[in-house]
Amino acid sequence: MIIGRHSLIFGLSYALDIAGGNNLSHSKSTAYLSVMIGREIGMCEDAIIELYYTALLHDIAVSNSYEMVSHCIEGAEMLSKLPHPEKTEKIVYYHHEYFDGSGLFGLSGNDIPIESQIICFASAFDDEFGKSADDFDRALYLKVCDWIEAVRHLFSNQIINAFEELIKREYILLDYFNYETKYKLSKRVVVDDDVYYDYGDVEKYAQCFADIIDRKSPFTFTHSQGIANLAKKAAAYLGYDTSTQNEMYISGLLHDIGKLSVSVDILHKNGKLTPEERFEINKHTYYSRKIL
Repeated sequence: MIIGRHSLIFGLSYALDIAGGNNLSHSKSTAYLSVMIGREIGMCEDAIIELYYTALLHDIAVSNSYEMVSHCIEGAEMLSKLPHPEKTEKIVYYHHEYFDGSGLFGLSGNDIPIESQIICFASAFDDEFGKSADDFDRALYLKVCDWIEAVRHLFSNQIINAFEELIKREYILLDYFNYETKYKLSKRVVVDDDVYYDYGDVEKYAQCFADIIDRKSPFTFTHSQGIANLAKKAAAYLGYDTSTQNEMYISGLLHDIGKLSVSVDILHKNGKLTPEERFEINKHTYYSRKIL
């Protein structure tokens, strides 16, 4: 089993947006803005690639904890188990820090990793404008300018100045507010990445996301792991080769990933589901396939 790093992380980032109840392009929009800011301030391309992937996964703990401090701590812990540079954990740990020291952990100024600062800004921008239904016109541009002024004290001059320079180029915000291309990202952020994961690394991601899935509902805790074990044993019993057994195991871990789209009120409900609730549950197979 060989899977490209980009296709794996890009697809799983969609699951995180579903789990967080965000607009369904939050991770991609954050990655887009982060890359553009990173390049504007002169980061090298290797650093840009890691910034890109960290931005896609910055909300990896979003469904496990709605309390912000735990969200950052758990996110860093989860990334420590995945094949990423060690620095990635620190970036996610501090991605809710503000330059003036008013963030979650009180870190300030250049003590905050520059990648954390960039992701914090990009995520905050998308939280503000990501669900905008407006066409991009001068009125919306002025709203963006007003927002920059309102948050200027929270971010470094380097990041604010870089973003102000970027939005002078019409294509930056036209790309951002273009809903036809929002889910696949602008071609401007394509990274030169030829990294491929073998089965061992793919399994680490699958285990991580199976944990995210199962934690969402106490009634199905460890369900994905159980299905994965049974699927692999069944494949072995039926005489399938090792590669197919491994594929069945990964499929078992991720078969319910679309349930991240289902409200916890439905998943936690005691008693029989209403027809409307059952309808919502049934949609999870569509999202599972879309993500995978």
